[in-house]
Amino acid sequence: MPYPSKISVEQIADAAASLAREAGLSSVGIRSVAERLQVRPTALYRYCFDVDGLMALIAEFAAVELAGQASAAVAAAEQRGLGAAGAFEALAGAYADFAAAEPGLYAALTTDTSRSSWAAQPGVERKALWNLVLQVVGRLTNNPDDTGAAVAAWSLLHGFASLRAAGMFGSSGPRDGFARGLAALTAGLKPAVAP
Repeated sequence: MPYPSKISVEQIADAAASLAREAGLSSVGIRSVAERLQVRPTALYRYCFDVDGLMALIAEFAAVELAGQASAAVAAAEQRGLGAAGAFEALAGAYADFAAAEPGLYAALTTDTSRSSWAAQPGVERKALWNLVLQVVGRLTNNPDDTGAAVAAWSLLHGFASLRAAGMFGSSGPRDGFARGLAALTAGLKPAVAP
C-alpha cells in the first residue's frame, strides 16, 4: 500500500520560486527547497530527480508568470488599437519589466535544463511562452511561423535584460537604447511593401 504524498510538484515549484525570489537562483538547491518544505531531500527526487530537474520546474513557473504578464500587456495594446507594432512593443516591455522585477525567476527561465536525467522534465510552459512571442512577431511580419524574426526579437529582449542585470550600462544607464532597438527591430521586421 503506497504512502500518501507529503508534497506535490506545485509545492516544490512554489518553494523553489520563493527561494529564487528572496535570495536569487544560486540559493536554490535540493536541500534548500527540502528545508523550506520541511521534508527530507530524497522526497524531492521522486518529482524532479536532480538539480537540473528542479531548475526546469522553476523555469516552467517563471514562464507561466511571464506569459501571463506579457499576454495581458498585448491584450491591452490590442484593445487600444495599437496594431501589430504596438502589441510587439507591449510584449517587449512586459518582458523587460519581468526580467528587472524578478531576476531570480528570469535567471531560471534562461537556464539550460537539458542535462537533467529526469525523463518527465517539463517544457510545456516555456514552449507556450515561445509560441506567444512567435504569434506576436508573426503578426508584425505577416508570417505566423516566422521563427527567424521571433529569434531576432527574443535575442534583443534577452540581450537587454542580461546587460541590465549585469550592470553593464554603467552610471549612464541604457537611456533610450531599448526603445531605439525595438524601433529598429520593428521597422526591420515589417514585411516589405511592394512598389
